[in-house]
Amino acid sequence: MFRDIYISLRYFVTTFGAMTLFLIELLRLTPQIFFTRFGLVVGQVYNAGALSLVIIMVCGLFVGGVLGLQGYDNLQRFNAEDAVGTFAGFALIKELGPVITALLFAGRAGTALASEIGLMKATDQLSAMEMMGVNPIRRV
Repeated sequence: MFRDIYISLRYFVTTFGAMTLFLIELLRLTPQIFFTRFGLVVGQVYNAGALSLVIIMVCGLFVGGVLGLQGYDNLQRFNAEDAVGTFAGFALIKELGPVITALLFAGRAGTALASEIGLMKATDQLSAMEMMGVNPIRRV
């Protein structure tokens, strides 16, 4: 029992230490990237940000439609169907819009970057960079 706890605690500390070292290395190299490879940073921001807008707008349209249907059903009981647009608009802009945008943006940008790095790992491009003496964390 104590051996299992020791093994799992040791694994946690080792993994946490590796992630901390990776974060420190990443934060150390981040300011240099903005000056040396500014065009690539702008390209990644465009790919992750601007290309996500279509997905976000389509989902916002459907969520607004559902809010309109639900609001009409509830407001019809009080003879206040005229307020459905205002209700749906305020609910989408104030409450659901930021949450949906954040979830979809994080999902799309995260999966795009993770798949790109995963492909580089699967095709041994990261190992090739290490063999050439290029720091893969700095390059990627």
